[in-house]
This record gives sequence, C-alpha cells and structure tokens, in this order.
Amino acid sequence: MTTKNKPVRKKPKSVTPIVFKISKEKQDAIKKPPRTSLRRFIEGNADANDWYNIAFRLRVGVYIAISEYTKETVDGLKFAFGLCDAIHTNAKKETGPDWTITKDQIDILQDALDAVDVMQDETTRRVQLDAHHAAQKLMKRYAIQFDEYLLKVKKCNIEN
Repeated sequence: MTTKNKPVRKKPKSVTPIVFKISKEKQDAIKKPPRTSLRRFIEGNADANDWYNIAFRLRVGVYIAISEYTKETVDGLKFAFGLCDAIHTNAKKETGPDWTITKDQIDILQDALDAVDVMQDETTRRVQLDAHHAAQKLMKRYAIQFDEYLLKVKKCNIEN
C-alpha cells in the first residue's frame, strides 16, 4: 500500500465467508473516534486517549491486512503504526506528556486511517473481531507502560 493508493486485497480464503451485517450508522460510529482524535492532534489538544484511539485503529488495520491483504498493504500500515509508536515514545517528557506531531505525520496517519476505513467496509465482521482481540492484547501493554511513566512523572513533580 502506498500512501495515496487504495489497499490491495488478497484472494479470499473461502468463497463463503461468515458475514455479520451491521448498519451504516454503526459502521460510521466505529470510524469516528480515531478521526476525532486526529482532529484533536491537528488542533494541538491531544492527550493519551487520542493517541490510543488512533494507534488501536491502526493496529486493527495491521491485523486485518495480515489476514486479508497483500504484503504492500501490511507494510504500509506497519509503517503508520511504527509512527504511532514513535509518537508515544516522544511524548514521554520529563516534565509530562507532550502530544505534538508534525504535518507530515498527520498526513501519514490520515492516509492510514483512510485505508483502514476501506478495509472495514470490505472485510467481514469475523475478520474484524479477530483483529480487535489481537490489537487489544498489544495495546494493553502500551497503556500499562504509559501509566508507569505517568506515575514516575508524578513522583518526580511531587519531589521537586
């Protein structure tokens, strides 16, 4: 997947996939939180929850791409998630979290979220459910790391 191209899908593993239909409103509701969070990054009001919303959505996209799409798509989404990882690392300042990102990073994240939205529309709910479960396990580790960082910063601020 390139940043401007639509993700390229692999051939299906089964000709009769299990499809769980949900309404267009619910599909849009799933897509909304990361978009709202990205807007908060653009406005400079982002926090850890905004980062988590975007990173979780991209990680779900990586898992969907692994099971349903070509290596090029997987690599593109892994790159975008790697960018989220770097943002997470850079946010950990000694004085407290700093959730600022560049215009180029915003463009990459926007393109990756667009790709994940397309993937959501093209894949079955079964594939998406599996991806959500896998992403939850990984993202739980990030949440624990950040909580430990916040405790350390709080402790340093109290001592000073």
